[in-house]
Amino acid sequence: MRRTTLCSILTALAIVVAVPAWAETFTTTTSDDVTIYGETWFADLDESAPLVLLFHQGSGNARGEYPDIAAWLNDNGYRAIAWDFRSGGDLFDSSNRTVDGLNPDVSTDYCDGFADFEAAIDYVVEHDLAETVVLWGSSYSGALVFQLAAARPNEVGAVIVFSPASGGPMEDCKAAHWLGAVDEPIAVFTPKRELEYPHVVEQAELLENAGARARVVEDGVHGSSMLVDARTQHDMSELRGQVLDWLREVTSKGGDRYLAGRHCYQCCNGLGHAEWRHRLRLDLLAAVHPVPHRRRGDGRIDRSRKEHPVSAGANPRTQGRSMKRIATVCLVLIASAAMGRDEVRPGDCTACDEAIEMIGAVEAYASAWRSNDPDAVIAAFSDDFTLSPSDMPYVEGAEAAREFWWPVDAPAARITVFRIEPIQSAASGSMGYVRGHYELEFEYEGSITATRGKFLSVLERGGDGWKIKHHFWDVLPADPES
Repeated sequence: MRRTTLCSILTALAIVVAVPAWAETFTTTTSDDVTIYGETWFADLDESAPLVLLFHQGSGNARGEYPDIAAWLNDNGYRAIAWDFRSGGDLFDSSNRTVDGLNPDVSTDYCDGFADFEAAIDYVVEHDLAETVVLWGSSYSGALVFQLAAARPNEVGAVIVFSPASGGPMEDCKAAHWLGAVDEPIAVFTPKRELEYPHVVEQAELLENAGARARVVEDGVHGSSMLVDARTQHDMSELRGQVLDWLREVTSKGGDRYLAGRHCYQCCNGLGHAEWRHRLRLDLLAAVHPVPHRRRGDGRIDRSRKEHPVSAGANPRTQGRSMKRIATVCLVLIASAAMGRDEVRPGDCTACDEAIEMIGAVEAYASAWRSNDPDAVIAAFSDDFTLSPSDMPYVEGAEAAREFWWPVDAPAARITVFRIEPIQSAASGSMGYVRGHYELEFEYEGSITATRGKFLSVLERGGDGWKIKHHFWDVLPADPES
């Protein structure tokens, strides 16, 4: 179980109730010509802050259900947009402005309101507010967000729901219809008192078997209101801390391990090893909020690929061939060792756990670079490791690596961004590999250089866990359009 950090506890202790001046109202139009209202809660956060779309429960509205939660999200670094949809009302002593102006001929049945959800995504895209969003559903909207995630995978990065509805009125649009088409991280929170209903239990099991992060909330009430002390008459700071931890996982570089863990859960519940391996080939860009590029003094990104040893050795004519050759050798070695391996059976999570641990080991390497800590960088490797920069000689062992990366007679470089994006991982016995892409920015001799490339890390498991034994990388050509 992930341990709640002190920071998460402190920032989750209080929810603000007052509606501040930075909640701004706007309208947009759906595909069936309904005017819907929304409210932006951006505070003083810039466009790099992750964006959460807040959808209310049935008979609800944005100003009644979400002002305290939206302000709490702002305090913790998240922008939010809360919406008034047609399947709403005056719950929580506030009116639903979309319903107030609705043509009486328009159906307000839950399943007929999907156009409102699509319009919310369209608004984000049209105004270039974020590349991906977190969908936040409550009760009926906690079911329809799965349909939205399935329909708009390029814009949806994660899904979090509270008391997702699954009763009779939701029969044609309940989560079960769309769950198989949703690859994004999912978190679901269900009040304990609602587990007395068989359809709630059935849906909870479906969500958990699909790899959702599922929590039963002891003192919870229906919908998103379970986060609010005044509505539960209990201290819900622990729940808020859990929600905040999950949000940070899926909107930061912790998202790679979260997604691997989700697919591993599916593996442990009966998927064959081959299918698990297929699903582990993840496009992590859909779940990770991009890090803004740093720029030179003239405002342009420096992509000149200065010959700092971290990224030296790129040759656009040969880098593709070299990586294919290396990947082929490693895949043959590992695949030959894995021949005859049984498929993963329910409850056998060995391969899944190995994937998470190996990705964690490579992330520890990247984290050490971001901390500009040479000792921590070296500690990510085994005792007898080898580096293979593209089109350069091998670098063998810790002493040679220190001289290669931190030469005493050269100016010091400072890493400002180092992000890894794992694509595939596999292991057999004490050997395994992780391959993917990386993005790197470093400050060197007064300017910022931005590069991106491919990597392949071959890992070995010892007494202190997985360590990198061979690390290969090369640099992709700069994109002239960037």
